[in-house]
Amino acid sequence: MTINARGGWDPTSLCDPKGAAGPGDRDAVNASFLARDIATTASGIRYAPLAGFRRFFESTIAACW
Repeated sequence: MTINARGGWDPTSLCDPKGAAGPGDRDAVNASFLARDIATTASGIRYAPLAGFRRFFESTIAACW
């Protein structure tokens, strides 16, 4: 059985972001953003530069400390 989930949610955006090396990177795991744009929280958690992620991680980490 083969399942094609095109357009599905990519969990690596949240827990292990991988961006493209550049605009023409054909081997990118996730071409939605560039690797150099991946953000890091103060506690070292890396996250993709997508809408709402910064607010989520900052508020979640603040609540835990």
